[in-house]
This record gives sequence, structure tokens and C-alpha cells, in this order.
Amino acid sequence: MDNIVISVSQLNEYVEAVISQDPLLSDIYVEGEISGFKRYGSGHCYFSLKDADAVVRCVYFKHYNQYLRFQPKDGMRVIVRGSASFYAKDGNFQITVISMKEVGEGELYRRFIELKAKLESEGMFDEQYKKPIPFLPRCVGVATSNTGAVFHDIVKVISRRFPKMNILLCHCSVQGVDAPREIISAIQHLDSIDFVDVIIVGRGGGSYEDLIAFNDEGVARAIFECETPIISAVGHETDYTIADFVADMRAPTPSAAAELAVPVLSELLSDLNDERNSLYEYSISFISDLRSEIESLAQSSSFAVAHSKLDLLKAEVAEIESKLFSAAEKQLLEYKYDYKSILKELSSLSPKAVLKRGYAIVKNNRGKIVSSAAELNQALDISNSATIEFHDDSVKVQRVE
Repeated sequence: MDNIVISVSQLNEYVEAVISQDPLLSDIYVEGEISGFKRYGSGHCYFSLKDADAVVRCVYFKHYNQYLRFQPKDGMRVIVRGSASFYAKDGNFQITVISMKEVGEGELYRRFIELKAKLESEGMFDEQYKKPIPFLPRCVGVATSNTGAVFHDIVKVISRRFPKMNILLCHCSVQGVDAPREIISAIQHLDSIDFVDVIIVGRGGGSYEDLIAFNDEGVARAIFECETPIISAVGHETDYTIADFVADMRAPTPSAAAELAVPVLSELLSDLNDERNSLYEYSISFISDLRSEIESLAQSSSFAVAHSKLDLLKAEVAEIESKLFSAAEKQLLEYKYDYKSILKELSSLSPKAVLKRGYAIVKNNRGKIVSSAAELNQALDISNSATIEFHDDSVKVQRVE
């Protein structure tokens, strides 16, 4: 017997008909936790209802929700009444809600509140433990995903503010079951690098459950124990996570974190120039005032017969003038030397500079750094390939049996 082949439209229409004709699904009560709740200008509300293992989309039209006596929000646990439906055009299964009843805070939000209270009681949020963010770091470490827009935005902002600044990315998942472990590992790795002076930890915006990795107790303790100052940049300005409370500084967005991490190079040079001019003007003014005072004394009757002493004073003034100019010039040279030393040190610490000295970076097929022979053998066993990165290019290698 030949198999019957049907189109996608026919399949979806069949599923829609089956669901619409099922009496059990025409009037159901479903309990779950609200996620991604949005009320649009039309008055219609869209959200998801979830538990520990599954999620279902919901729509709550205005003519039903206008009688609601409370404001739904993410993390709230509710019971909804409605009917299950399947929209054949785009293959979406959803519940059309006709009423909603609050039954308490959601499990995720409850765990957030409990963990926040626990860590706060341990003093992990106290200002006395907040480390100052360095004014001019040698290198900015970033713990985030290498696939999202967050790292691109951070690099863009830092490069605009301080073009020669070193930036070191340590990739980690920021969502999913492996995210907490990878975030902890990234923080610890960046903290172990001597020239990384500040670390940005974060991700872009998302729903409450999207940010759950940054409400993990292990991540919070890794941030607290990190010796390198950490700026948290999780989600949008209105999003708060446990990581924000523990970090040394909280930024409303990843781009804002980049601005907090480094100064503006052009402003530093301008301030240096202003200081030089101020020092020069002060020296001129001081010498001028001293000369005027001496000339005034020389013209008084009390010193009419003290020409020899006046000559001595003039000689002292000349010596002071010479010393002041020498000190000013020395200070200016020190400023220039310090600035050049900083730039030279930043350049010498660049990963590219290290590679030019004959070193290389070995990465597995997922782009993660391989730091030992055992890890390389493991990577080759898994994918039979690895990549060696030199200062000018990279080469893919394979195991030859």
C-alpha cells in the first residue's frame, strides 16, 4: 500500500479540526507561571504559561481581560480558564484565555527572593566588599557569549572611547542548563590572568527565565570571590538579577558597562594638556608677582642704600625662576613618559603581540582554548580536528593515524 502524502496545510488543518472538536479542550483550567507578559495598545494580552517541564502560549483578549482585578506580571502563578486552539496558518498551539485567577508567586520568583535574602544575610551585597573599578585598566575581560550582539556592542563602545585598549573575551553560554557552570568557569579563568584589571559579565535582554543563569547561587559566589573587579551587565535597565547585587558595579546595559570600564582617551589627553598649561601659567604668575614685590621693595627709601642686598635678591629670584622652569619641564616630560609607558605596556600585553613572539593558541572545533596536551587529544578524539592560531593566520590540523 502506497503511503499517502499530504501538504503542510492539510496537516495543520487536520490538527486544527481535531483540537477544535475535542470537548475536553474546549473548556480547560491550566495552572502555571506567567512568562513574557505583554499588554498591547489594543488591550489584548499575550504571554506564556510554564511549569518546570513545558510552556504554552496564551492570548487574553481585551473583552475578557477588562474585568481582571489584578495586574499580571512575570513570575506570578495563576490558573487560567479557556479553550485550546491550533492556528493552522503558522502551526501555533495556544490557549485562548477567558478568565485568570492569581494563586501566588511563581516558583522561579520565589527561589529568587529566597536566594536574595540568603546572600544578603551573609553580607554579600554590602558596600564594604565592593572593589573600586580601575581608572585605566590594562585589559578588559568579558565573560559572555561569542555569538550574540553583546560582545560586539562592548567592543564598539570601548574602541570608540579608548582605541588602543586590550579586550579579552572568554566565551560562555548565557542561557540554558550549562550556562551557570560556563559563566563560573569564564569568571575564574579571567580572574587568573594577571593583566586583566576589570571584568564585564553579562548578556542581552530576555524574559525572566532567560536571565535565570544570573540568579544562580554558584554564579553569585564566583562573582563575590573574584579578586578582579566585576561590572555586571545583565539584560535591560529594568532587569535586576542576583549577579547585579553581588557585583562590584551594576550597569543598566552591556554598552553602559563598556563606558564604565574605560575612560575616553581624547579627554585624558585634553586634561593632560590643561594641566601642563596650568602649571606653566602658575609658574609665570608666581615669578611675575615675586619680581614685582622685589622691585617695589627696591624703590622704597628703606632699601635705597642696600644695592648689594638687592643684587643678591635678584640672583635668588633668577635661581628660583630657573628651578621653576626646570621643574615644570621635568613634570611635562614625566607626563609624556607615563603616557607612552602605558601605551607600550598595553601593546606588549596584547594577545597578538604574544603570538608574534612565536607562541600560538590551540582551539578545539567549538572555538574554546585548549590549554593542555590531554585537552588536545580529547578534542581530536571528538572531532578529529583542531585549530592553531598564529599572529597572522590560523591553521586547521587533524590527527593522522
